[in-house]
Amino acid sequence: MHTIIARLGHTPTLLFSGALVCWAGNAVFTRLLLVNIDVSPIQLSFWRTLVGFAVVTLLAITQIRQDWQLMWRHWHVLAFLGITSMVAYNLLLYFGLSSGEEAPAAATINNLFPVVIIGVSVLVFREKIGPLGWLGVALALLGGLITAFEGSLENALAFRLSTGKVWILGAVFGYGLYMACLRLRPDGLGQYSFLWSLLFWALIFVSFLWLWDTLSRQNQFPWHEPGAVVHLTYIVLAPTLAAPLLVNQAIRIAGPKTPALMMNLLPFFVAALATLVSLVTDLDERLAWYHWLSLSLIIPGTILIQRKK
Repeated sequence: MHTIIARLGHTPTLLFSGALVCWAGNAVFTRLLLVNIDVSPIQLSFWRTLVGFAVVTLLAITQIRQDWQLMWRHWHVLAFLGITSMVAYNLLLYFGLSSGEEAPAAATINNLFPVVIIGVSVLVFREKIGPLGWLGVALALLGGLITAFEGSLENALAFRLSTGKVWILGAVFGYGLYMACLRLRPDGLGQYSFLWSLLFWALIFVSFLWLWDTLSRQNQFPWHEPGAVVHLTYIVLAPTLAAPLLVNQAIRIAGPKTPALMMNLLPFFVAALATLVSLVTDLDERLAWYHWLSLSLIIPGTILIQRKK
């Protein structure tokens, strides 16, 4: 039994599938929460970051002390990575979902990550990309735009984007920028220390937004709502803590190619989970025809992007 568990822990596809489940739950359950309970995206993002930071501090205090000088020496890089990942992506995604955007649409737009990553890599880091890679970028971008404009040529010609999709596109750009710049991560920094650093700088940034949201807009986290507390517990344990550790382990075993390709499966995980949740709640969300058309372009586009040459 121990051997089986050890083997499963060294299977990249299984590890990344676990991360996809965590992220799918983040999109679907957050959408469900926002439909049924009035929660400010800033409040949700702040408490998620604060509780996650506290948990990582308790679990990894020894490693954090060992890596303290390294973290301080590279604080500007870690601050940038923390803000683009933990703040830009999470906060903008929550704004998108709170604006009425459905979870499957958000997951489909998320598949534009490779386009952002390759764009930043070429423009900032001067990476080379061949004709097949550029074809992949074009296909993935076209697929993302089909979902963004809801499969409507009229919307595309008038450049009509819903507010929710604008927020989600911003989230995708933020996290794509983070993924492209992960190469700047300091060598020798422990896995838990790295996660702690991201949460630390994200917490500093989002705390100012939380103060403004609390004092100026009089928003509070609904601690009296059991559903909100349960959801906060989930997003701390699953997408905040478990998913990064699973992804890092998968990349360490197989490199970035397998996880990058498997990101295309996120809309299917989200759609499947949303369908199950819709059976027992008032959430009614699933993949539309233009989502499928979008994925039929994004998936081969991502495969071509991975080849680059």
